[in-house]
Amino acid sequence: MIVTKVKQSLLSVMFGSQVYDQVDEEACNASHVELIFQDQYLGRNDMWRLGEQLVGECVFLNQLVSFVGVTVAKIQNIYIKGKRVCAQASVGGMV
Repeated sequence: MIVTKVKQSLLSVMFGSQVYDQVDEEACNASHVELIFQDQYLGRNDMWRLGEQLVGECVFLNQLVSFVGVTVAKIQNIYIKGKRVCAQASVGGMV
């Protein structure tokens, strides 16, 4: 199970408490992630390593992706079970 932060009510903000909800991991696993590379050259082996680095990570739209200490890409789209989503997800499939 993945624990996600849920929208906070005014009372929880006032008293400093946080509300969390459990979500099924399969429902949040991205099957594909589209990356945009600008003014970068990555060989096939570097692309493979970058994809392996992202597996299991929590990603979100427009996130800057670093590889070997350098920002190399930005996440353009996230797909869960073939459908484009507009949120964050855990990478569990193809990048």
